[in-house]
Amino acid sequence: MRFFSLLIGFCLLGGAAAKAASTPPMAMPETWVPQDTFVLRTMPRLPPVDARDQAYEAWSAYQVSGDTRWLGRALSGLKDTPEHSHRLIKARVLQAMHRFDEAVALLSAVVDEGHSDLEARLLLASIHLAQGKPGDALKVCSREAASQPASLMLDFCLGLAESRQGQAKGAFQRLKKRRGAVAALPAAQQQWAYGILAELADQQGQPDALQWYARALVVDAENLYLRRVVAEYLHRQGRWTALQQLTADGRDQPQLALWHRLASQALGQASYEYQSGLQQQMVEAERRQDPLDASMLSRYALWIENQPEKALRYAQQNWAGQKTPEDARLLLAAATRAGEQAVVAGVFQWVDAHSLRDSRLEVYRQSFPRQSGDSS
Repeated sequence: MRFFSLLIGFCLLGGAAAKAASTPPMAMPETWVPQDTFVLRTMPRLPPVDARDQAYEAWSAYQVSGDTRWLGRALSGLKDTPEHSHRLIKARVLQAMHRFDEAVALLSAVVDEGHSDLEARLLLASIHLAQGKPGDALKVCSREAASQPASLMLDFCLGLAESRQGQAKGAFQRLKKRRGAVAALPAAQQQWAYGILAELADQQGQPDALQWYARALVVDAENLYLRRVVAEYLHRQGRWTALQQLTADGRDQPQLALWHRLASQALGQASYEYQSGLQQQMVEAERRQDPLDASMLSRYALWIENQPEKALRYAQQNWAGQKTPEDARLLLAAATRAGEQAVVAGVFQWVDAHSLRDSRLEVYRQSFPRQSGDSS
């Protein structure tokens, strides 16, 4: 979920964000993003001004580019900041750096101080979910624990947490009934709600996940995180033309560049220049050894380099810090290709311990022998 954006010149599906709330869910055609739709702003050179202003500039630059090198500069300008709004930005930076425990401590303090702040509560819940702790997220979003009146966003937060504990079907049916109310929310919250509906539909293998992802993108086509999520979905669906066009401008954003290369390769259109540029980005990422790059490097090793053992190593590094269904899928894919049934079994022990029912994971369960006491 993002509340700031600095991309310009975007246009998606021929519709403005204002139309998203009033139009019914739309089918996503195979060529649903025009070429050269998105124009990335040049990464800013920060002027010698107040450290906190620089922190905000660095954070905004990270959101535009996805370049994790901006995060350190953003954090350095937010040390020991007492202001409530600054602490929320600091928590977002810590979340982006996967320094989850520090972010949780900061946000818990904000909530304990009695701030009736929906953003802080939702951010805290999202971090718990990233850590694979849906029970903690459920407590944060429960109305009994909230210091503010019942909120539509808290209801969506509850639904997402419930979906990670085997209740995706019920949560999805409940939240779909609230879709009319979503249209009245601010744009960032609209996108978050549509993204949750897409995630819950995708988790159950329902085809209308594509429609909800399309709605979320219409609200804000510039959201790099959402575009990466949709790219992963299109890759699983084998929708290569849509994937290629969604990521057409991603040459300078390694995560998007990787998806674009996979789509172009599948279509027989991968150019040497693009391949060489992406390879150089991966070499630089490996040299940095930043754990934030682990999932990207795992995908590159698995699908481009055809090195499943290397992919598994990076997927395990990623799994040590993050435990979402997406992270589980990556680890399962790498472990299955590497023939590491013990790793596959370990992931499903975690899945079953949380009663997580996710059709996207179940396709990997057949890759290791079932035990008599296993449940599906």
